[in-house]
This record gives sequence, structure tokens and C-alpha cells, in this order.
Amino acid sequence: MADQPPQDPLYGSDPAPPGMGYQVSTTHRSHAERRAIMSQQLQQAAMRQLRVESSLDYQAVLVQGKPVNHVLHAILTLFTCFLWGIVWIILSASGGEKRFQLIVDEFGNVHWQNLG
Repeated sequence: MADQPPQDPLYGSDPAPPGMGYQVSTTHRSHAERRAIMSQQLQQAAMRQLRVESSLDYQAVLVQGKPVNHVLHAILTLFTCFLWGIVWIILSASGGEKRFQLIVDEFGNVHWQNLG
């Protein structure tokens, strides 16, 4: 079960400690096994509409969402006499891209970290 993420990466939390429903492996995995686990995790992330920003053998940075179009919002803000600025501020603070780091450690355990 170490090759399954313990929680949806959208919440960005690390696996629960041992005894909390997630088994942590303490057996060293070969490079091929770790790469296979990483490949499986990347496939699952793609099904969740996450895209790969960068990837190494055992870690990857994944991105969800699209960046805020600031030029469009600036034009809308000017045409609406700055009323659209409120919406723009809210979208800039809460919307846009969210990044996650996926790591497969030497034991084959999968860790998700929210990068913001």
C-alpha cells in the first residue's frame, strides 16, 4: 500500500503517522521499483488533472489550475470604474495555480507536500 497516496494531493498533507491507517514501509526498494512507483503516482496525478512542471527520478513538482490573467482583469477593472478590482483581488488571493511536490523515498513510501 506504500505506492498509494494516503490522501488526495489536493489537500497537500503528508501521510498520516504509523498506526493512523497508513502503513510505512521500512524495506529498501530498488531503483526500478521506486521508478515504477513514481510512474504510477504520476499517472494517477494526470487522471486528477494535475500536470507535471518538473520531474526527477524520485520526485516531481505537479501543478493544478491555471494562472490568473492579470491583463484581462486590469482592463475589466478600468472599464468598470474599479469595481471589478474586488473580484480581481479575490481571484489573485485564492485562485490560480497550486503546486504539489511528490516524493518517493528510498523505502518506496510516497509523500505529497503542498508548495502553495
